[in-house]
Amino acid sequence: MYDIIIYGLLIIIVVRFFYVHAKYPFWSHMPMHHTYDIMVKDCTYIQQYPLRHKYTNPLLIKTLSFLDLNDAYLKYFVELLQIGYTNDDSILCTLQQKNLRAYMTGHNGNALVSFYCNPIYKSVSGPSVQVDLEPEPQGCVASYPVQMQLGTHCIQLNYITYISGKHKQELIATHDYNARKQVNASLLRASNVIGIQPLLQFTVKTCRLPRYLYKVKEIVQIYKQNWAFALDILEEVHRIRDLVIKIDVGAIRARIEAEEWYVYAFVHRGEPLALYFIENAHMLYENDNMKTLRLVASINNGLNIDKFNAGFQDCLRRIVKMNLDYKIVTMDCIGDNASIMLGQPVEQEQSAYYLINWTCKTAVIPENALIVL
Repeated sequence: MYDIIIYGLLIIIVVRFFYVHAKYPFWSHMPMHHTYDIMVKDCTYIQQYPLRHKYTNPLLIKTLSFLDLNDAYLKYFVELLQIGYTNDDSILCTLQQKNLRAYMTGHNGNALVSFYCNPIYKSVSGPSVQVDLEPEPQGCVASYPVQMQLGTHCIQLNYITYISGKHKQELIATHDYNARKQVNASLLRASNVIGIQPLLQFTVKTCRLPRYLYKVKEIVQIYKQNWAFALDILEEVHRIRDLVIKIDVGAIRARIEAEEWYVYAFVHRGEPLALYFIENAHMLYENDNMKTLRLVASINNGLNIDKFNAGFQDCLRRIVKMNLDYKIVTMDCIGDNASIMLGQPVEQEQSAYYLINWTCKTAVIPENALIVL
C-alpha cells in the first residue's frame, strides 16, 4: 500500500518537473524554489555563486551602476520606461530623469541598470569574440538593494524592477547573474508564475478617489524635523511581522525629499499610532487625464479600523489639495493595507513576490508582512 503511495507521489513530481520545463523553460532555468524541489532546505541559498544558463546573455546585455550612467543612457532608460513599462496602452508612464534619480539613490549599496543592445558587428580573433553593439538599447531592467527579514533570517536582496522593452527574460536572467556578484539573492515581483514557490501572494486593488475625504487633525506629515515618528514605528514592526522587506532609511529620505513619497503619521498626544507611505505612481490614465497615487505601505500601531481608514483618507485629501489631477489610488493588500477601504474597487488583480537564489517553502500570509518598496 505504502509502495503505491510513494510511486504515485514520484510520478506526480516527475510529471510536474517535465511539465514546468516544457511549458515554462525560462522559469525552470532560473535559480528559484520550484514546486517540484521537495528536497531543498528552507531559507538557504540555492547557488553559492551565480551560474550562467541559456537565458544569460552577457555579450548583448551590459550592466552598469546607476551612478555611472551618462546623460545618453539615462535618457534611453527614461524613454524605454515611458514607452513600454505599463502593459496597458491607455496608461502612460510619466517617469522623468529626476524621478529615477530619487528612486535609485540613497541606498546602502549599488543600484544597477542593464540594457539590451542589438549587435551590429561581430569579429572572431582566435578564442575571443568581439561584438559591437547598437548605441540605442532595445530593453532595460534595474535593481536596488533592499533588506529582508523572514522569521529569524535577515539578508540583503536586489529588488529587480523597471523591466521594459524587448528581451525581458534575457534581461532578467543576465541582470540577476551580474547583480548577484555583489548580493547573492534577488526579489522579483510578477503575476502568479506556475511552478515557482512564491514568497508572498496578494491582491492589488485600484480605486477611484472618493469625492469627499475625511479630515483628521491628528495627521502629521513626515519631514526631516519629525523623522523620529517614522523610525519609532518602523523599528517596532520588525518584532510583530513574519516578513519585512524595505529599502534603507536613506533611500526613504531621498524619496521624501524629492516629493516622490508622501509619508504621514497619525499622532495622538505625542505618540505615533499609524504610518502611511503614499507615492506618486507616475501613471496617467490618458483617456480621462487621471494621475495615480499608490499606497506603498501602512502600519496600524493601535488605532481602530475606522480611525485608521479616516487617517488614510485625510492623507489623500492633503495630497489632492496640492494636485487635483490625482483621481486614482492603487494598493497592494499586504499587511495593514488590507484593512483600508475606499469603496468598491474598479479593478482587482493578483500579484506575487518571488525570491531568486533563496528558498522559501511556505508562502507568507499577506496580513503578516510589510513591504516598503
